Amino acid sequence: MIRTVRAFAPAIALVLAALGVACGAERTERALHVVTIERQVDGVLASYIDRAIDHAEDSRGRAVLLRVDTPGGEIGAMKEIVGRIERSEVPVITWVGPPGAEAVSAGTFIAMAGHVAAMAPNTTIGAATPVAATGEDVEGALGRKVTNDTVAFARGVAELHGRNADWA
Repeated sequence: MIRTVRAFAPAIALVLAALGVACGAERTERALHVVTIERQVDGVLASYIDRAIDHAEDSRGRAVLLRVDTPGGEIGAMKEIVGRIERSEVPVITWVGPPGAEAVSAGTFIAMAGHVAAMAPNTTIGAATPVAATGEDVEGALGRKVTNDTVAFARGVAELHGRNADWA
């Protein structure tokens, strides 16, 4: 446990410093709201993140920190989450962590959507190829259509945040 905290403490400290949060400050309405994603991306998760961002906005929070560790999930739910991050009135920081965590498939898009995006050492991002709900390849014209749409969406998210659109 202590090793895990030590491993990602510098990243958290950097984020807090960037937001101007003083160490030892009293708990105020300008809190950093931490949301943990440790599951597949689906409609339930999209609703949870929507409510968490709503709460941060309503309480005038300083920011939302999404701690991401997901194998991916549904494209529709991922697009809902990305859209909510983009509409947020408070900064949303996406952090892939702790070490060993992953943001693959739909998680890649969520990580890229943060106003600030960071990764702990020894984490993974990528493998964002669309597949059917059964895990099989989507073939033919439908496969090309879904892939082209997903690539365009990734490019748009990257460009919106000044990130490398060629990598996306």
